Amino acid sequence: MEAKKLFVLKLFLAILTGLGMLVVLSPSTSASTWHKGVPKLLYGRWENKYAGFHFYKKSFVAWDRQIGYVPTAYARIKVTYKVVGRHTYRLHYLDIRSNYYHTAGDFHYINESVIKIVGGGYLYRY
Repeated sequence: MEAKKLFVLKLFLAILTGLGMLVVLSPSTSASTWHKGVPKLLYGRWENKYAGFHFYKKSFVAWDRQIGYVPTAYARIKVTYKVVGRHTYRLHYLDIRSNYYHTAGDFHYINESVIKIVGGGYLYRY
């Protein structure tokens, strides 16, 4: 009787250890959900000495400060975003001039007055 209880206990511990290993070794999944609109953290006007962005709820306007505001200042509409890291967002939009979808890039929110364009420079809130 004692041997049977010991066998059941060992079997139970072996199964429990196996399940624990499955949980630890299973690949983690990352959500790749696209959300409509612009992240609230990015709302507002952001500029540096080369470029500027004005983010609205569902669109944004970008301009090149070297040329001036008018030639490149047109709305990018139907904006969607995906979270690609902690406070890092990938923006995707419809270009109304060409009627194609483009990726605006990855924007990393640093604090209430600074965001970084990943692979580019910093933008400051105005």
